[in-house]
Amino acid sequence: MRRAALLALATLAFTAGGAAAQSPKLLAPSSQPVAAVSGAWEISLGGGERKCRVQLNAKEIRGRHMLLGAPAACKASIPILTQAAQWGLGEDGAIHLFKPDGGALYLFRRDATGGFKAEGGADLVLEPVGKSAQETPRSESVTATLNALNGTVPAKDADRAALAGSYATGRARDGGACELRLERVPGPRAKSGGPVWTAALDAACSDEGLRIFDPVGWQYENGRIFLLAKRGSSIGFTRDGDAWRKDPESGRPLWMRKK
Repeated sequence: MRRAALLALATLAFTAGGAAAQSPKLLAPSSQPVAAVSGAWEISLGGGERKCRVQLNAKEIRGRHMLLGAPAACKASIPILTQAAQWGLGEDGAIHLFKPDGGALYLFRRDATGGFKAEGGADLVLEPVGKSAQETPRSESVTATLNALNGTVPAKDADRAALAGSYATGRARDGGACELRLERVPGPRAKSGGPVWTAALDAACSDEGLRIFDPVGWQYENGRIFLLAKRGSSIGFTRDGDAWRKDPESGRPLWMRKK
């Protein structure tokens, strides 16, 4: 009797441990890292011989599990994906796929190329699909997201990270008519390449030129800040004392000063 009781306790402990292992700590669908990672991705099997494009939707189903969309024909091309119905982003940056009942299916971790490979022997690779400026992040944006998740700032990004914050921007050096936020969040991919972080102009800005330009991203290279417009154009700024001035100074002047 005692031996049977001990065996039952051991079995219960093993089962509980397994359940805990299958219940990863997931980020909230409303979190910025989820917003940066959600979008179109491609799952390939066997070195890319068969591919399936899926949509990592930020719509929550339950328990921080979100909707994973894929056409039936797509799943049929990779039969082991027929049960994939949900996904989640772990606090450690791993991407989890789940069955319709919420059970664990596959776990993907990022490799050095920015893609994600399945653990547990499945020959599956998950990669972001490059699209237009404000859609799915590319590999370098995924890398930046995971660095943000872990609270790390690579040495090459330390100077840029220090520039993130709110700026008063306007046509006069000492006058800030509008608020501009330079955020340490992966943003749209620049046509010229290189990592981009998100920029946002306050909706109350009355400067018509700035509103038409509509900055959505920013870069920092060789001591200069570059604002990137939604349509792909850019404006460069050079530090001038405690402020930043538009450079080259063609057309109307423009200044930024960190608040």
